[in-house]
Amino acid sequence: VLTNATRLSILPLELIASGSAIAIFPTLSLLGAQGKLGEVRAQLWAVLRRVMKLILIATAGLIVLAFPLVRILFQYGQFSASDATFTAQILMLASLCLPGLAAQQLLARGFFALGDTKTPAIAGAISMALFGVLCAIFWSMGTFGVTLASVVSVSVLALLLWRGLSRKLPQNSA
Repeated sequence: VLTNATRLSILPLELIASGSAIAIFPTLSLLGAQGKLGEVRAQLWAVLRRVMKLILIATAGLIVLAFPLVRILFQYGQFSASDATFTAQILMLASLCLPGLAAQQLLARGFFALGDTKTPAIAGAISMALFGVLCAIFWSMGTFGVTLASVVSVSVLALLLWRGLSRKLPQNSA
């Protein structure tokens, strides 16, 4: 169930955010190496805004279309109607990870372009620790609890990266 929901929720991430993050990275790295922090900020924030708009549309689409998508793609053979319903519910919740995951892909590359690999690693470790704590707290909720822990920890990771990069690339950076 979780595997099927994850496959569907990750598709927009791969199509929208991953390609954008890979494509912008050489430009950010060049600008960062040249010390053009204002340009790094402008380029990164512009791509982030576009990606977030598309990811939010994709997230809404997955939430609205979760039940028909899961029924069409998975409900056959041993996969019952109740399995489809449960998978669709997990997909709806897992879709809420998309904005945080998309932001993380872009923001981490912003740090890497500036030669900072330590900050994303620390933020990732904090997020992983939070995920573990939340899984323990939400253990009684089963798959819903693990998915909820994912949503919260990924969102915190994105916020930590955004806050850290905003400090490295202040509004008035030259």
